[in-house]
Amino acid sequence: MQHYLHHLVDHFGYIGIMIALMLGIVGLPIPDELLLTYAGYRVSTGSFSYPLAFLFCWLGAVIGISLSYTLGIAFGLPFLHRFGPKLHVTEKRLEQTKALFVKLGQLSCSFAISSPAFGISPLFGPGRTPTNGESLPYLPTAEPWCGWRFF
Repeated sequence: MQHYLHHLVDHFGYIGIMIALMLGIVGLPIPDELLLTYAGYRVSTGSFSYPLAFLFCWLGAVIGISLSYTLGIAFGLPFLHRFGPKLHVTEKRLEQTKALFVKLGQLSCSFAISSPAFGISPLFGPGRTPTNGESLPYLPTAEPWCGWRFF
């Protein structure tokens, strides 16, 4: 996998970083942290500009989070209703989870996006949580997420 990422970044540069990061956040098995570390390495060697590399990493994260959230809205709840009982996800657990997300709001979103174990934003889509209209209040998390992994 690293060979393909190396080729993607070498061939497409900043756009390659953005695409790979976006696809990794959506759910493809692309190691986001490794990709950001590699982008930071390329900045340290002088082959990438720091402001441009950070901008394209941030754009990849924002687009990936938005796309992932949208997929969660479109397909998440029907998927959980269909396959949830087989995975021991009951209606009661869905309601408890939704109530927890509504209660904790931005804090739960920031934690989930920043944590490697929970960084799956489709989890917020099925219940359209947190209920702040249709906005994506966890998008500001993309900046520190890129920033602290970039170095």
